[in-house]
Amino acid sequence: MTSVDFKPEELCSRKLWQLINDPAPREISDKELSRAIAELARRRHYLEELTEMGKLGEPTNH
Repeated sequence: MTSVDFKPEELCSRKLWQLINDPAPREISDKELSRAIAELARRRHYLEELTEMGKLGEPTNH
């Protein structure tokens, strides 16, 4: 079986967001999911949403 090298830095922010929000992620592993989240955080895209979802730490209370 061949493995595809997951490169989140090559994906647009929208695609990364879609992968993260998939209720049953079949396309990527947990490790790849973590890399996708880290890439979005590095780009500073969707930071508030990621935080509220608990993906980056404690959710904020507005």
